Amino acid sequence: MKAWKFLILLGGVFGIVGFFLPFARGTSEQVKLDRTFTAYQVVKGVDVKEVEADIKQLGANHGDAERIAKEVDEGLSAVRGFVVLAYAPAALLALLGAIAGAVGRFGRLGGVFAIVLGLASAGIWALMFGASHDEHDASLKLAVGAHALLVAGLAGLVGGGGALFAPDRGT
Repeated sequence: MKAWKFLILLGGVFGIVGFFLPFARGTSEQVKLDRTFTAYQVVKGVDVKEVEADIKQLGANHGDAERIAKEVDEGLSAVRGFVVLAYAPAALLALLGAIAGAVGRFGRLGGVFAIVLGLASAGIWALMFGASHDEHDASLKLAVGAHALLVAGLAGLVGGGGALFAPDRGT
C-alpha cells in the first residue's frame, strides 16, 4: 500500500481548509486601514455596514466611509469567481485522494490527474503571489489561506509523480 493517495488527499484537504483561513491582508495608507479576510468572506461578500463602521472608527466622515465600503465590496465582487476557481484544483485533489483511498489503489492515470491539478493549484498561487508583490500596489499581501494552495499543489505534484513511478495497484 503506497502513501501517494493519502498525500494527495491531505494536500487537497489542506487547500480546502485554506479557503476558510485568512487569505489576504489589505491595507490602505489613506485611512490607515489594515484588515485580513478569508476566501470564504470574499465569496460570501462583505458586510458593507460593518466595513463602513470600521472606517468611521478610523476617523473618516460618513460620506467617505460609505464610499470606501462600497468600493471594497465592488472590488471583492469582481474577484469572487476567480477565488472559487482558485480553490477548485485543491478540492479536486481532495476528491481524487478520497476516491483513491476508497478504491484502495492509485495508478498512473490518477498520478497524471494529480500532477495536472497540482500544477494548476501551484500556478494559481504563483500568479497571486506575483500580483501581490507588485511594486506599484503594495495594498494586498497573501496570508496562510492563499499559501495553502501552494501546499496543495506541491502535494499533488509529489503524490502524482510518485504514482507515476511507483503506482499502487492495490492488494
